[in-house]
Amino acid sequence: MTSREPVEIFRHRAYSSHREGTMKIGITQIILGELSLQDTLNLCQEAGYEAVELVFSDKKDLHIDLGRAELQQVGEQCAAAGVTISSVIANYAERGNLLSRDPAEREKCCKSLS
Repeated sequence: MTSREPVEIFRHRAYSSHREGTMKIGITQIILGELSLQDTLNLCQEAGYEAVELVFSDKKDLHIDLGRAELQQVGEQCAAAGVTISSVIANYAERGNLLSRDPAEREKCCKSLS
């Protein structure tokens, strides 16, 4: 799997029913802490959010290394809840630093950007 494939899976889900010129009210998992995907979707339904920005991390149920089938399940779970995936974030624990003199630190940062 290339690093772009997960984005392509979600891009189709996010925009397949999106009408040009409309905006959806949503929330980002960044502010929800360690809330699971199911709890996030429950919150979206209860609060009336139409979209969600998902955060993938090595410390969450949305693990950064999910495979294609698992990513499709995430998309299906969101669709079943009636919540559009507006965007995704890959949050690596070892993010590195692009400004570092250490090539290994710069490489870590490049990984989180790809």
